[in-house]
Amino acid sequence: MEPLRWLRVEEAARTRGISRSLLYEFLRDGKIKSSLLRKKGNVRGIRLISAESLDAYIESHVLPWYPETQETEVADNGPDG
Repeated sequence: MEPLRWLRVEEAARTRGISRSLLYEFLRDGKIKSSLLRKKGNVRGIRLISAESLDAYIESHVLPWYPETQETEVADNGPDG
């Protein structure tokens, strides 16, 4: 099955593991694309999120993992070492 190109806000947040408020922050800041579908004269409508733009934004923030920067676990062998 082909991935959905447009997602409702709840679905976008749930499937990407982020909160709705963070998703709306991305929208407000112009970091991701959306479309508002509504009938002429209506104030309310359906907000759809571009899955492609959301995924691209998330991918742009992927950080490499450097093992040397991670804390290493020290074995505790008791008082005798």
